[in-house]
Amino acid sequence: MLRKIIIQMIFGLIVPALVFASEVPTAQKVLEDMTLTYSQVPYMKTSFERKEVSQLLGTEKKTQGEIEYSLKKIRIEFDKGSKALFIRGDKKFWHVEEDEVLTGAVDKAVPNIFVSIFSDPKIWKTLGTKHVGVPENNIADIEVDPKGKLPNVEKMKLKIDTSKRTLLEMTYVDDIGNSTEIQFSDTRFYGKSFIKSKARRFEYKIKKTDKVTKL
Repeated sequence: MLRKIIIQMIFGLIVPALVFASEVPTAQKVLEDMTLTYSQVPYMKTSFERKEVSQLLGTEKKTQGEIEYSLKKIRIEFDKGSKALFIRGDKKFWHVEEDEVLTGAVDKAVPNIFVSIFSDPKIWKTLGTKHVGVPENNIADIEVDPKGKLPNVEKMKLKIDTSKRTLLEMTYVDDIGNSTEIQFSDTRFYGKSFIKSKARRFEYKIKKTDKVTKL
């Protein structure tokens, strides 16, 4: 009788734990679902706040801005109202700092980390991923091992809203030890009818006063 009670107690503890574990999607699945959302939607817009810490210079820099993304095209505008932005269109890219413009074919642009993780869900199969703790309240904290396949990234952590399948926070360390933390807010998705009015957002018109460098 005592043996039967002990067995029931053991299985009473183990079985619920196994059921709970089976209900938690893997880190890879969470990331794949997020990327599917960003890659399939016609147009996305989100605000961000970024903090960069330079180990070499011992400095800290904070910026804010907006990201617009549409089927591998991206526009990143830093410090709203300023002239600092990066645009990757269908065929060309533009990096603008005040009146300095660097432009060229898309394949000559420095790889963009957002394009890397927003465009192809299969990327997560090639990277190391694991949960940090157990996801709670639809929030998953995930560690990513880039394995040399994300541009200039040695370590990365992501915070994902699993119910909305959106990116809330990204923290990464580059190949020279600098750390960057980016928090995202007010992420919105739009349909095909909306993107028609935004097509020119992924282009840059060179001004007469711009100093242009072509790659």
